[in-house]
Amino acid sequence: MNIIKKLIIGAAALLALSAPALATQTLQDNLAVIGTVQFGVHTGNASIPGQLPTVTGTGTPTIQAGSTDRAGHVTAGSSATSVVITFATPYAAAPICNVNDESQITSFAYTVSTTAITITQTSTSGNLIDYSCTAAAGGL
Repeated sequence: MNIIKKLIIGAAALLALSAPALATQTLQDNLAVIGTVQFGVHTGNASIPGQLPTVTGTGTPTIQAGSTDRAGHVTAGSSATSVVITFATPYAAAPICNVNDESQITSFAYTVSTTAITITQTSTSGNLIDYSCTAAAGGL
């Protein structure tokens, strides 16, 4: 019985000594994946706080603080018929973007390039626009 107990304790000690090395390697592997996902998708600094895209257009639109190249909120200006969201850092290839008008105006369309999202709409004031973008294949 003592031999089995010693074997179990020895195995547990070996596992305890090996676990930090395994955990470190797993952590390194996971960090490599996170690094690839976070920085490989967009060569710029979309995820760095403070890097707001710029917004221009008719009626002086505004962009919400905390918005990035990857996602954000814009408020169209007064009597706005166009809004351009210019990325803080251009993509290598045009990203895939979803752009939604929360106000559901009658005419709303957009185009996406490597540098900006260009929105055209029925003349309106203060409508809310949400956008989210991911890099397209080859957009690294």
